[in-house]
Amino acid sequence: MWGMRTVTPPKFRRHCLDELHASHLGIVKTKSLARSLLWWPGLDKDIEHMIRHCPTCQSDADNPRRVSCLWPVPDKPWQIIHVDFAGLFRDKMFLVVVDAFSKWPEVVVMQSTMAENTVEKLRSIFANKGIPEVLVSDNGPQYVSGLFNDFMVQNGVKHLKSAPYHPATNGQAESFVKALKCVLRRGKGVSMQATIDVFLLHYRNAVNSSTSDTPAICLYGRALRSGLDLLRPRRSVSGAVSRPTLVRTFEVGQPVMVRDYFHNCKWVPAVVAVVLGPANYMVKTNDGKVWKQHVNQIHDRISASPPVPGTIELGHVGPPPPVSVESPMLDVPPPTGLGGSRRLSELVLNRQNAQAFLPGALDAKNVMRPTGMSPLPNQEESVAMSSS
Repeated sequence: MWGMRTVTPPKFRRHCLDELHASHLGIVKTKSLARSLLWWPGLDKDIEHMIRHCPTCQSDADNPRRVSCLWPVPDKPWQIIHVDFAGLFRDKMFLVVVDAFSKWPEVVVMQSTMAENTVEKLRSIFANKGIPEVLVSDNGPQYVSGLFNDFMVQNGVKHLKSAPYHPATNGQAESFVKALKCVLRRGKGVSMQATIDVFLLHYRNAVNSSTSDTPAICLYGRALRSGLDLLRPRRSVSGAVSRPTLVRTFEVGQPVMVRDYFHNCKWVPAVVAVVLGPANYMVKTNDGKVWKQHVNQIHDRISASPPVPGTIELGHVGPPPPVSVESPMLDVPPPTGLGGSRRLSELVLNRQNAQAFLPGALDAKNVMRPTGMSPLPNQEESVAMSSS
């Protein structure tokens, strides 16, 4: 005896092991049973060896420990997509497409899962999102058909299929299919398509645990606007950068040119009849028609015949009025010496230039001078003074 346990001789050990494993218990249960009755050196190792090599236990063993399916990691949206079918629910099947990068889902209600319908729906999705590089699916009959294979080859898509009876290989789509089935079972009171649409909108705006971001932001770089955004207060736009705007207005009776959409002539003359608002006017054409026009359909009318040169009134017409010239060049002391003669010559030259620009403006009778100032010398006097 070894405590409360019987020390078993070597020739009886095999028989004892067979008795302990008669019910095909596992390793832990068999060891617990043996430790309460028997003992010999290496008892635990003998039990482990016997159970691992038992043919009956091996044929009915559990699945081995799962290993993670490592697909190529995409580096951009819509590079690798996973495709699967969900249903049958209310006599409908659902084509599910999930982007491996952004987790963006697409759901299409299918009346039939034949290869022709599957290719048609995928072609529509590719037209919207683009053609992926890799497509992952299971071994459904529509995916292994010649038509589907030709569709993949024509679009340059690499088709990868999961192992038979192992849907976890296509886990991206399988995970979304479970969520979709749950929503369809709980959707009551609304149509099935409305339930799917609301679910997709919220799912695409919800943060995914594997990407730590929403599918919408990963795919489009922005969140999708939904009814939940109405709960947020509107942001003030007072701080927005103001841009210069072009403002054009017209008055009643103003001649204008308006767009003509009924004849070959692009613009026709008209007159503004009524001002309806800051951007809309009622105009009357030369033939009596009244049109409502936007300000962008109206522009100013320019006179057809240009005016004759010299007929445009620019300021005063007739003889020029007397000009009061109060210039520092006139209010100077009488010239003395050689320097004074030079200044007098400059004064005469300035007077001649002014006389040429405004004839008669600097005549003695029109020039207002301070009291006591001597009259301006004429050209002959200035020459005589400069020579003396």
